[in-house]
Amino acid sequence: GRCGRTSSAPDYQGARRFTLEEMSHATKNFSDANLVGAGTFGKVYMGLLLDGTVVAIKRRVGAPRQDFVDEVRRQSEIWHRNVVTLIGYCQDGGLQMLVFEHLPNGSVCGHLYDTGKESMTRLEFKQRLSIAIGAAKGGGNTELITQSTVLVSETECLNSELRCRS
Repeated sequence: GRCGRTSSAPDYQGARRFTLEEMSHATKNFSDANLVGAGTFGKVYMGLLLDGTVVAIKRRVGAPRQDFVDEVRRQSEIWHRNVVTLIGYCQDGGLQMLVFEHLPNGSVCGHLYDTGKESMTRLEFKQRLSIAIGAAKGGGNTELITQSTVLVSETECLNSELRCRS
């Protein structure tokens, strides 16, 4: 399945701006119990928004910058079934946060390698090839934002944006 994703691209309405209070509430004040990983952007927390949406929130220290917001808006226009959707962002209290849809299947790395974090089923070669092809197709959308440094750095395997789709 596709982890509950719809089969067509959503209407673009821009990335939602969240407040620090909303992010704190969603993650129970960034509780270690909600910490699900870390990557080049920073720590990743699972959160629950007030509307019941389960999200992944990536958090790092960073001063407010317009180029961060511009990049978030560009990324929110990208939709592909092999790329996790960026829902919104927060720049508040000396922090920068990215809010993504949360997919329960774990990271690609968790399925491809023995990360020691969870006992996930190892994938057959055919499944691995399918993931690689799908990620390459998703990466093809980077033409929309040709000079993006954030998107390039966010597609590394240890980050949680790219998720396993079966």
